[in-house]
Amino acid sequence: QQDVTGDFTVPAGKTVTLDLNGKTVTNSEGDTFTVALGGSLTITGNGTVDNKTHQKADIYNNGTVVLNGGSYTRSAEVGTSTSESGGNSFYNILNHGTMTISEGVSVTSSGHFSSLIDNGYYNYGSSNARTGYVNGTNAETPSLTISGGTFSGGINTIKNDDGATLTITDGTFSNVTQAVVQNNNTANISGGTFNAGAYHAVESKYYSGVHNAGTTSISGGTFTGALYKAGDNASFTISGGTFNYDPSAYLASGYMATESNGTWTVTKVEGVAAIGSTGYSTLTEAINAVSDNTETTIVLQQDVTGDFTVPAGKTVTL
Repeated sequence: QQDVTGDFTVPAGKTVTLDLNGKTVTNSEGDTFTVALGGSLTITGNGTVDNKTHQKADIYNNGTVVLNGGSYTRSAEVGTSTSESGGNSFYNILNHGTMTISEGVSVTSSGHFSSLIDNGYYNYGSSNARTGYVNGTNAETPSLTISGGTFSGGINTIKNDDGATLTITDGTFSNVTQAVVQNNNTANISGGTFNAGAYHAVESKYYSGVHNAGTTSISGGTFTGALYKAGDNASFTISGGTFNYDPSAYLASGYMATESNGTWTVTKVEGVAAIGSTGYSTLTEAINAVSDNTETTIVLQQDVTGDFTVPAGKTVTL
């Protein structure tokens, strides 16, 4: 029934649901909420969770967290640039477990030094559980699912880090420093609005390939800002969405990007079969379009019936 101050822990074996009820929860000196492996926290209702301490978060999760409401802030954040923390900067949310965030949640930061939300590990092999995977303390493969909400600020708004999986189906995301979404492992985006202005809407970054795969799949959403790929093995696979930059270099086979008034829309190629962004009315037509002595992938867009021949000199992958 009133605002509270303190550092609160949900231990293993405990399942807690907290209705903020319009009130504010502020940390004392540590993370505002810590959820242990095997513990579960659900937060609902209007209200605010705040943290005012350097290198501490509103929520540090090693277990299971569901956010169905609330505003998550760092009111003393002073990270003024990508190289200067100001002595008080950190993630609003640090997830080393399983987390879902839905409509009605707001996560904001005025800082430019730390990411707004970090899902996964800064250094997977570190023995420090705040930065790396420690068996029995946190999750081997952290996951974050966002189905709604508003997210703004940070050097990166959503950072998907070592060993982690990120799924975004909806929400509003904005950044004016570096990237709206920075993916260092596996990310799947099927909806949402991502506004980076002149910066990066999505970054896909490959390092070792073990816990840093840099694999990004986009099947929907609205993106303002460039797509950026770091490392030759980093990848985008785009099969939907609208973009203010031409995404043609990253299209999934059988998809095409069309431009109108500076906006590119990605759609499935029409026809029975496709070679790249070209559709054909029959599979036979597609096979005959394959150049001699060139291995070519044909993607079926529909079920087909018939007897099909690959002529001499043509190499087809179906």
